[in-house]
Order: sequence, then structure tokens, then C-alpha cells
Amino acid sequence: MVRRICPICDQTMTLPHYCTTCRSVVKNPWIRDVNYYLNERHPEAEQDCTFHGKLEEEPEHVPDLIRKITESGRSGEWREIFSMPQNHKGSEKKNVGKTKGPEFFRVLVILVVIAFCFELLSGILNFVGNGLGNLFENHVEFDIDLGDFRGEADEDPVMLTDEEVITQGVACSQMGHFDILADEVTDEVFYALTEQGYQIIGISTESYNQVYGDGETWYETVTTYNLEIPGEDVDYQSLAVNYDTATGELHEFDIYLSDPVRAAALTGALLELLDQYTEIYGDVNLQAILEDVRTSMNNQSSFYADYGNVAVTQYSYPDGFSIYIGRE
Repeated sequence: MVRRICPICDQTMTLPHYCTTCRSVVKNPWIRDVNYYLNERHPEAEQDCTFHGKLEEEPEHVPDLIRKITESGRSGEWREIFSMPQNHKGSEKKNVGKTKGPEFFRVLVILVVIAFCFELLSGILNFVGNGLGNLFENHVEFDIDLGDFRGEADEDPVMLTDEEVITQGVACSQMGHFDILADEVTDEVFYALTEQGYQIIGISTESYNQVYGDGETWYETVTTYNLEIPGEDVDYQSLAVNYDTATGELHEFDIYLSDPVRAAALTGALLELLDQYTEIYGDVNLQAILEDVRTSMNNQSSFYADYGNVAVTQYSYPDGFSIYIGRE
């Protein structure tokens, strides 16, 4: 028994030049002449079957399109050929209409192009997916030492207790120090606040004592006075006195107030307090410093300025102003 085998999918072809399994037009199928039927039953009328005596004759139901493609020598894989109307042998009905070849061919070409594009895209996605899968499957790790970028100075600091730094008795290296002990100006701070109309409604103290990888140190204790003015409804106002935990030397005053006029007035009072203990202004007088502070707050901006032995930093926020008075 003669069989036509599709060279594309290796399946038996029921038509001479068209494989219904993979939907491919095959110009030269493989011909296998065997005398057994495998697991199939031979047709009852063997002399009328497709495989005897009619190998060169094409069935009537082969579409004209496939015949033309075969005769012209064009073959290949056509995956988008859909089911086509067929006239079975022996049927009394015949197709009387004519297929519009050019229009059908154009539609067929478009479908083939679309199918090819999907195949190409699928291949690309599979390639990328396989590459990523191999990357994670092989456990590729990126060993990056952050120290290469940040340097030793930014290593996690070692925390010390107040007792440890007080026992050492050495001032920290990262903050400037006034030649004043914080305890020496406590009474003057209370007096300045009272003169400005503030009441102290709470006092808290915290310390931060750190040693960095490059030997730099930051020892600071912060005493914060929470403030209010009677009759005024303000969420938060404060004055913080920052000093060295090891030596008690004053680092800076930190002011946070909601009213720019009051903030400038308290800034002036604290600058005058500092000037009683040490020469801080250099060639700049107090009024010039306060004018800079007022201008920055009125413009809702921020600034930093060094005035001899004192430095002033100001930040503007939607609900208030921060002013830092410290060493340069």
C-alpha cells in the first residue's frame, strides 16, 4: 500500500500535496510503498481507494489555490489555511460559483504574515525568558561592597554611653564648641524666654554619643524646652540647648517657632547672651544678623551665614521656622 508522508510533520497525508495535520502545502511528499496496514482496516472497496492506481491524479476537491501553488513550484508551510469547501466524490452537487482568487490570495498572505509575526515574537519572548530563568536558576549574586562608595567615614558608628564619654573627658570632633558650659547659661536662657512671653510646659533631655570608623566622634546631649504663649493656640514651639556630653561645652541653640517676629526676637536675645561670654560677631553687628534672618523668613526661604565666631542657619516651613545658632 502506498502512503504519502509529510516531510514537515511526518504524518500520513490524505491529499496528494496538502497535509491536513500541519496545514502545509507539500510539493514533494515522501512516498512509502508498504504491503501492510498497521492498525488500520483497508477500505472495503480497495480498488476505489485513494492509494491504488490514482497516485498522479489529484482529487476533485483539492482547491484551485493549492493546485496553482503546487504547479508553480511554490511550497512551504502555510499555517493559516482554514477549512475549505469540498465536493466529495460521487456527490451530485457541483460548485457553480467562481472563487475570487486575487482577493482570497491577499487575505491569505495577510494571515500568513500575521502568523509569522506572532511566531517571531513568541521566539523572542521565549529567548528572553530562558535567559532570565537561567540567570536566577544559577543563583547569580552581585557582591557589592558599599564601603567602596561611601568610604570608611560612613561606616555604622559605635554607640557609647554618657558615662563612657564623660570618663574620657575629650570633646567630640564633629561639632563646634563655644567657650561656655551649658550649665552656666541655663539661668540666662530661662530669663530670655520669660522676657519673650513664653512659658515652659515641658523639658526633655536626650544624648547621642557616636564614634565613626575614621575616628571622628559626635557626643551631644540635647535639652529641649517645649514652649507656649498663653492665649495662643500653636501646635509646637521649642528651644533646644545642645552641648557636648563629655565636656558640657555649648554646641548650639535650636529654635523652632511659628511666628517670624517672635523667632527673630528670640534669636537676637540668644545672640546677646552669647556675646556676654565670648566675642562672636567679628566685623558684623547684631542688627545685620537679625536683618538677614528676617529677610529669609519673610521670603519663606532658607540661608546659612558665618558671622565671625558664630554661624546662623535658618529654614522656612509651612507651619514655622527653624533657626540654629552655633559655631562656624
